[in-house]
Amino acid sequence: MTTALGPEDILTAVRFPVAGKGEGFGFAEIARRHGDFALAGVVARVRVRGTETEAELTGFGVSDRPVTRPATGELAAALRESGGDVNRLPGALSDPLTAVAEELVDTEGDAHASREYRRRLFRTLASRELSKAYERARRSAGEVDS
Repeated sequence: MTTALGPEDILTAVRFPVAGKGEGFGFAEIARRHGDFALAGVVARVRVRGTETEAELTGFGVSDRPVTRPATGELAAALRESGGDVNRLPGALSDPLTAVAEELVDTEGDAHASREYRRRLFRTLASRELSKAYERARRSAGEVDS
């Protein structure tokens, strides 16, 4: 729970990309108390360009460092299952994201949460935030009414 910077290092810049047209995001974390380190957290990013959709998930509090992986296949499968209905999308994402949670959540259990509990948190948060990111990306691309 420390920075990777050494005593002689100086941080000179940080870059946060701004979402463009056709891009959406989602962010959520669960902590025992406000300000505590997250038991599990998710950042979702979706890009919609015409008929192509790309998705990516980053988990934190679930490994020894933030972990990122593509989630395009999981989103595509859930969109097929839900018939494209964004209200049904979080539920449709739950099963495909189970394997993702097992892959990404590799931290051992501790006094705050077990590995299995963190996997359930990650899957639930990822389902919800990936759905939000997809809806925001479609809206940003002009594919749905605001």
